[in-house]
Amino acid sequence: MVSTTYTEVSKKHLMDHVSSLGKMMAMDKDKEEFNMELDLLRDSCDEAQKAILRLVLKNKEKFEKESTARLEKLYY
Repeated sequence: MVSTTYTEVSKKHLMDHVSSLGKMMAMDKDKEEFNMELDLLRDSCDEAQKAILRLVLKNKEKFEKESTARLEKLYY
């Protein structure tokens, strides 16, 4: 469950951000273009954080339901 969640988070929410850092490192930090890219990165990171939280909560709920179902089979 953890590795599946990690893989999904990495693919959907992290890799694009990481790749944009290389581009930003080559930019002049005093230029407006850099600030625009930085704002885009901040906004997309905020959205990614919200999406990751939703994903983790969904996966946690699924795990708990499946675990409860397995335990019920054992005890009943």
